[in-house]
Amino acid sequence: MFKSNLLPLLLLLTLGCTSPSSEQTATAPTEEAPGTSSDLYTIEATTEEEFDKASTTSTVGFGLEPGDAQKTNGTLSLKINGKWQSIEAFRDTLLNTTTPEKREYKYLGQNRQLNKYLVAEIGTNTYQTYLVDKTTGSLTATWSEPVLSPDGKYLANISSPDTTPSAPNGIQVWRVTKQGESATIEKYFQVDSPDWKPLELYWESPQVILLRVVPMAKYEALQGQPQPEDFAYVRLTVK
Repeated sequence: MFKSNLLPLLLLLTLGCTSPSSEQTATAPTEEAPGTSSDLYTIEATTEEEFDKASTTSTVGFGLEPGDAQKTNGTLSLKINGKWQSIEAFRDTLLNTTTPEKREYKYLGQNRQLNKYLVAEIGTNTYQTYLVDKTTGSLTATWSEPVLSPDGKYLANISSPDTTPSAPNGIQVWRVTKQGESATIEKYFQVDSPDWKPLELYWESPQVILLRVVPMAKYEALQGQPQPEDFAYVRLTVK
């Protein structure tokens, strides 16, 4: 039963892959060997037990530290290269009643290994996050809070719970290249899966991500509150 339920998911994930490289040819998985692959990753079924085991292994995240951020007149300021800098891109619009799309910016913490801050943009119908380089102030937008791989070479994040038609849905994987005290973050690939909602991800190893997913139809019908019997589990291996 698990295998047959997962096959459409694996095909959809393959068909939705976008990456910096050329288009990949999608191949439907077979009953004998469920799974998909590309030049950048492979996907196969995994179990709830393996997912739960991976969830017990934490990786370095983003931590709040005193004096990291401050907000004045709705604009977030961060210490860039050791000096306070007002980030105009992080200006709240909650107090501006003439703006139809309300946005609020919330500081989520910093990762010293990456030399990055993390800021969330919370809109009326949207949610995304930004990595902010602590030295240069450069911004990298991600769908949600990225999770660093155990070896520090990759970041991965899933889409937010938003189910509006224009909202992204899937997983992004980024390559991390250390450059002195800072790190360059570049998108390696993303997998778009409009018919399935990813709920959680954990790194099982430096190149393996485990995902808990649910069919979008069930997710919407249950108003974002799926039950354990609705879940499926996927192993994504980064090449």
